[in-house]
Formats: sequence, structure tokens, C-alpha cells
Amino acid sequence: MKKNIIKINLFLKLFVFFILFLLSIVSFPFLINFENKKNIYEEILSKTFNTNIKIEGKISYSFSKGPKINFENIIFENSNQQISGNVNSLVVLINPLDFFSDKFKFYKIYLEKGSLSAHEDYLNSLISKNNFINKLNFINIDIKIFNNFSEIPLDNSSGNLKFVKSRLHSIKSQGDFGTLKYNFNFQNDKIQFEIPEIKFNIIYNINKINSTPVIQIQYANEIVFPQFKNISAKSEINYKSNLKKINFDNIILTSSIFSGNGNIELLYEQDIFAKSKFNFYRTNFNNLDLKKISNFFQKNLFLFSSNFNGNFVLEFSNIILHKNYFDNIKLNVSFENGDIILNRIEFISDKNFFSIKGRVIKDNNDRLMFFESTFKTEDLKNLCITICKSKIQNNKFKVDFIGSFNIGKSKFSIDEIKGSKNYTKDELNIMTTNLNRLIDGKFEKALVLDNYLSLF
Repeated sequence: MKKNIIKINLFLKLFVFFILFLLSIVSFPFLINFENKKNIYEEILSKTFNTNIKIEGKISYSFSKGPKINFENIIFENSNQQISGNVNSLVVLINPLDFFSDKFKFYKIYLEKGSLSAHEDYLNSLISKNNFINKLNFINIDIKIFNNFSEIPLDNSSGNLKFVKSRLHSIKSQGDFGTLKYNFNFQNDKIQFEIPEIKFNIIYNINKINSTPVIQIQYANEIVFPQFKNISAKSEINYKSNLKKINFDNIILTSSIFSGNGNIELLYEQDIFAKSKFNFYRTNFNNLDLKKISNFFQKNLFLFSSNFNGNFVLEFSNIILHKNYFDNIKLNVSFENGDIILNRIEFISDKNFFSIKGRVIKDNNDRLMFFESTFKTEDLKNLCITICKSKIQNNKFKVDFIGSFNIGKSKFSIDEIKGSKNYTKDELNIMTTNLNRLIDGKFEKALVLDNYLSLF
């Protein structure tokens, strides 16, 4: 009996000691003057985030929902300007025993409210290998990711980053992309970014077997060109940082009207230069609205040409076109410092051929296209039924035009015509007047071959 009492007393003493020990650990941080340790915390946070951190607000300790330190008004600053901004609240979960040694490790971190602007190089270095963080949570943070050419604003973003053995394991984030909601996920070597409201979705698969990642894009709405919608594209990506080049190879593209395959090469050094080549098959151009095409050529095309330089080679085979004048189209167009260079545009069939080359420049508020064009046919009688003015004697016909076209006003100025006869200056003026009367200031009428045939 006496031995049992001794054992019970010993157990009670150990239990009381344990409780007192726990209470001392829990209560000890409340006795600390955190302001005196601000420099220590700033140094630890700076190492954790690989940048300079300043604590401008209060530092407090709480045991609610786990022991943690709350830092208010955190400033991120970097001499290379790779990251900047501030966060209203930064909370770290800690081990209370760390207070006895000042060797803190902030494995779980919560950021809440604020704004951060980060260069993509900084983010790559932060997530490629991180020995400090196991989990980084963020709530209502405005994030701007930028590089030398562009920036992506992701507002009111909330989510988390998880690290396993110092390697990034997963990312989840959602928030606002402009006026639309976005979702972002990364796990198992797959990145997915979507904007549900407009049915826009990107999936990026990091292929570790042959080191060639694959990207897939889906988009329901119309983009760039009329009727270019319900798009699905899949491509391999080859990134060559030493050459400052990104290649999108073996692209498979489908959409409501345009379907084909091709390649895109992006060169970036000071500005972005795009080179692309696509082959499209069995495109029904009759489904295109001429007014929408006109709006594209008069407005949207110049927005693209003014924002980046590039060369675009597009070939359309076995097309469906009004009256089957042509079977194939070949386009070779370049954007050069806001100007549009028509290297070669060709409409081709067995019996008909039309080509145009030239340059579109900005002249005050006008866009002027200076051009040289050739039209030839071996089937003039068939083309001219109910259209041409004169009686056709020969089935073969060729004519060259040199002049300019005011795109905004849809008005021609013909400088020279080379054909079966030489045109005097007065005849050129009459031809120009008749042509402009037919076009009547409407760009869509300038796209109709019959209007030109009716002049002869």
C-alpha cells in the first residue's frame, strides 16, 4: 500500500511539473518585449523571402489556434527592384521553444491584405528551392507579376504554396484578373489557369521524360479575327534562354472556321519579335461577315502592329469562296514599328491569280496603303458574265495596278495601270473616280472582286 502511495505522489509531482513546464512555455512569450527583437525577425524574414523585409508596425504574440507571431505593416523592398510592396499582416506559426534560443524557423506563413509587385525571376528563385517555408498562405493580396515586356495583375488573390523537401509541391490561387475571376492550380507537374466566365483555359504540362513541355489553350469567345472563336490549340514549347527565344512547335489549332497547324517563334531581347507560319485547310470564307472584316482591317489590325513586330506567313488550302474565284490564299505580312508590310499576298486557282504587295503607313490620322497589284486570268469570259462593260474578245487577261488606298476613308488613288492598253493621265483619273464611286467609302466593297471587273 505504501509503495502505491509513493508511486501516486511521484506521478502527481511529475504531472504538476509537466503542467508548469507547459505553462511556462506558453506564458513566456507574453513577457517578451518584441520591439527589442525587431531586427532579429527582420533578418529571419529577409532570409525566408530572399529579399529585404522591414517591419513598420506592431509585433504581437498569440496562442489562439496555435502559437504564432503577428507582424503588422510589412515592407518588401529590393535593391534590384525585383520585388516591392507591403502587406498589412504577416503571421507565422512557431515553436514556443524557439523563444529560448532566438533561432526561429518560420515554416508556416500567412500574408493578409496588401499588394506585391514581383519580377518573374524573383518568383522563380523563391519557388525553385526554399529551405525555410513549408506552407505560404495569402489572403486578399494584389499581386503583379512582370518581366521586361509585360505584366500580369492578379488582384484580391487568395491561396497557398506548399513545399515538400524544399521543393515546390503545389500552388492554389484564385482572385480577380481585371474584371473577371480566375483560378490557378499547380500540382503534379501541371499548371492550369482558367477564367470560367469567358471559358478561357490554359493547361501547361511539364514533360520530364523528354523535357519538352506541352501547352493547351481553349477559348470560347472571338479573338483577333472575325469568327476566330471556340479555339482549341495544343503545342510543344522549346525555351532557349541563351538565345532569348521561345518556340511553339507542332501547333494543332482548331476553331469555328479556321483549323490547321503551324509554328510560332518568339524572339525577345529588347522588344518582342514574332515569327509564325501556319497552314489552314478547307476554310469557308463565305461565313465571314464583310463588315466585321472591314472593322478588323480598319481598326484592330493597327493595334497589333503598333504593339509588337513580327512576320506572319499563312497559307489557306482548298478554300470556299464566293463564286469559287480562287482555291488557295498565301499571305506573307510583317509588322515593323507600327507599319504593315505586305510582302506578298496571293489568291490562286488554276485559272485565276491575284497578288498584292506594298506597305501601310500612318500619315497624320490616316492609314495609307501604297501598293502594287497584279490580276490575271485564263477564264475572263466566265468571270465577266453580266459584269464587264465591254465585249470580251480574249479569254486571257492581265492587268497591273500601282497606287494608294486610304484605309480609313476607303478611297483609291490610281497612279498607273499596265494592261492591254496604255492609260493616259485623264483616263487614270476617270478610272479612279469610277472606282471610288463603286466603293462608295465602304471598305467591305473594296474586298469584292466583281467591283473591279465591272470597270473594264
